[in-house]
Amino acid sequence: MKKGMTVELEAPVIPATLPGIAALILYLSVNLHEVSRAGKGFRWSRAVRCPRCNGVRLWGHGYVGRYFGRFAEMLWMKRWQCPECGGKGVSSFTR
Repeated sequence: MKKGMTVELEAPVIPATLPGIAALILYLSVNLHEVSRAGKGFRWSRAVRCPRCNGVRLWGHGYVGRYFGRFAEMLWMKRWQCPECGGKGVSSFTR
């Protein structure tokens, strides 16, 4: 991935869930170099609705480290939680 390249948004695929766990994945288009530079200070855009239940409330729920192919260091991804369906997950990217 070239410097300044933006990851493109694709249609979401909602994975099967495990008993007692509700998977929640938000697909976003962001510049990973900006995420790397800003760390936890990156200003994530908030989804309007939960992709699982279409609920209107999504809460920020901390951060989780993820590795991407061309980055030697771990990048901090925002975690989200939907209080309506119990979905918990992270921001994800597609190429």
